[in-house]
Amino acid sequence: CFVESCYSGELQNITRTNFRDTNKMSNVFEVSWLVKRCFEYFENLVNELDTESFEDQHFLFQEAMFMWVTLKNRNFVEVVIKKFSSEIVKCDRYFVPRYLSDLSSNTEQQLDCGY
Repeated sequence: CFVESCYSGELQNITRTNFRDTNKMSNVFEVSWLVKRCFEYFENLVNELDTESFEDQHFLFQEAMFMWVTLKNRNFVEVVIKKFSSEIVKCDRYFVPRYLSDLSSNTEQQLDCGY
């Protein structure tokens, strides 16, 4: 996806499966237009979130945390927190209880992401 996008000049064949690698490589190689498109893709995923799906919520949170921890980019976390804090997403009903049910698997940074 990354190579195809670089050659074509447009975001090509992005999926949830290849998003992390494409996004990471666009940031590492500082392909600014692709960085922007990846962020827009992520924002669309957040906006289209199935509000009752722990799996969708978990995927978005994990991708946002990956960007923060790996590339020191907090923008993704802020988008997720904003969405999870909304009345529409019942984060306290679906995501938080399941995510926190195994505290030992979460890093301190993951538990402290709101600050």
